[in-house]
Amino acid sequence: MTINMNNEAFQPDGTLLGSKVLSIYDLGSGHIGGYSPEQVLFRCSPQESPESFYEYYSTNGDNPWAGKDEEGSAIGLPESYRTVQRGLMARVTNLNTGEYASRYWKRRQLVLDKDRDIDSKKWYLIKAKHFSNYKVEFFKYSQSQGSGDIAWQDGVAGQNWDYSQPIAYSAFQGGGLSPLLGEGVDHASQWSGFYDAWPGAINPYQTVKVRRNASCRVEMVTPVVTFPPISAVELEKGGQRTLPVDVRLQCQTGAPANIGLSGFQSGTGTGQTAMGVLVQSANYQAALNEDLGVPGGSGVTHLLSDGYADNPAVATGVGVALSRPDGQALNLLGSELITGGGAGAGWYPVLQDADAMENQNGLTRYHARMRATLIRLPGKRVKAGFLNATAQVVVRVQ
Repeated sequence: MTINMNNEAFQPDGTLLGSKVLSIYDLGSGHIGGYSPEQVLFRCSPQESPESFYEYYSTNGDNPWAGKDEEGSAIGLPESYRTVQRGLMARVTNLNTGEYASRYWKRRQLVLDKDRDIDSKKWYLIKAKHFSNYKVEFFKYSQSQGSGDIAWQDGVAGQNWDYSQPIAYSAFQGGGLSPLLGEGVDHASQWSGFYDAWPGAINPYQTVKVRRNASCRVEMVTPVVTFPPISAVELEKGGQRTLPVDVRLQCQTGAPANIGLSGFQSGTGTGQTAMGVLVQSANYQAALNEDLGVPGGSGVTHLLSDGYADNPAVATGVGVALSRPDGQALNLLGSELITGGGAGAGWYPVLQDADAMENQNGLTRYHARMRATLIRLPGKRVKAGFLNATAQVVVRVQ
């Protein structure tokens, strides 16, 4: 993901800057897809008690920039820890227990299937599927100093998070492995089992990008677009309904609004500010199922109704297409975390089709426009019904 660090005017302390759910299958040394669910990670003798097999998890408690110093409690975000990046805290949640990872080890008993997780010699098989999934969140905290190396943070290495230390770990205890781990034990002084008995690490290294650029925020979007009724017959004959969508933006175009930040640029290149229309995950998947993905990109071409193909009352063969005022088609975002993909992903320069309004204290307001069209899907038959869907206008530094 790409995280943009902004000033207090745009990002008050406590602002959630990025969030992602992480599968245990992606947390091994092979990274994405490093494990398969049935992959055996540890094998324990029949003399062991399966009730003694635990997953332990903690932040990187012996590292002052990756999980040793808890800072979030000061602003109501408990178990949020200082990172190597100034102004940025990280919080990790074990999704199987619902607990935050802490500098002090927590544990979860592993549950084995005594028919399927035992081999022919009665040895217990500890598999990737037995371990937890996690969520990582990044929060703004202006008092967090990071590593203190400002030149590194503002340079290419900092922007690419070229710091190899993980922010949290998953460890295995059982069969004599990681024997000194215990609930509440301080990771700052105890890392028993590292690293052979630790199957997972959450690591932003070269996967999270950090920018410190002036940008824009969305002030208003046309809240509801209600299309007049149209018959399936008319849609089949090429009929459609088109309505305008207005977006009001506020951008940091000058001082004092952009103090301490790199200059604002509208575009889809690195460090530039782009805008896109994000569809919800179920609607995105429905569009992919209808072959409405963008060739060579991660976006989709149409917004389909909630319940598409599942709810018999929902119209099928019909969707909403977005376009510029001149009629040029716009793609929609499937994820706001995938930056840098340009139009193929659904990102467009934030000031495309935008007119400047007033400027005050370096903040310029803009009025941008697009069009929403209720239209037959390419090559599909139309079945009558209703269409209801929600999309979100988002602005992100790329």
